[in-house]
Amino acid sequence: MIRTVKWSAGVPEPDLKETLRYMGVRGDPSPELVSLAQKGIEKVRSHARCRGCWARVPVEIPDEDSVIICGETVQTKSLARHLKNCGEAYLIAVTAGMGIDRLIRTTAALSQAECLAIDAAGSSAVEWACDELNRELCETALSEGKSLRWRFSPGYGDFPLDYQLSLFKLMELGKNLGITLNDSLLMTPIKSVTAVIGIEKRQD
Repeated sequence: MIRTVKWSAGVPEPDLKETLRYMGVRGDPSPELVSLAQKGIEKVRSHARCRGCWARVPVEIPDEDSVIICGETVQTKSLARHLKNCGEAYLIAVTAGMGIDRLIRTTAALSQAECLAIDAAGSSAVEWACDELNRELCETALSEGKSLRWRFSPGYGDFPLDYQLSLFKLMELGKNLGITLNDSLLMTPIKSVTAVIGIEKRQD
């Protein structure tokens, strides 16, 4: 069994530009859209509970088509390419919590526009939390003379989405974060992220 470390963040700071992008806004937003996005951000800040966990695990790249993570072989060219020269990786999981799910459901019955803004701000909030965790892990890596690759999530490229099942088992995400996985391998709370972050020795 791997060692999983729990982590928590403060009040999230969803990014306004990112929230507008998640809302589908292109070009210069109108004052009304900016106000709507800001309202969504404030509601998310008051309802989100950003938490996460991480585990440091060994990885091997036996060939260009596969990666071995904690002894499990995963068929994926894109992740093998991404983790080239990495002997370790962080497995991470981050969630903004069930409060956002409830807020989206209750708002959907009242205002679709406001619901869209809250959904977008929730996505930005969990990305903010991922960045915060990434920053802490990066500091640890730097102190060891190492650096981190960017986050690579199941479902990206040809990294199988069903690797979610392994992540859930390895890090006990139901127990540690209260995240569940449905038959389509989608997570609840919906504003949740899992990823693999490669660790490599710096080439200074």
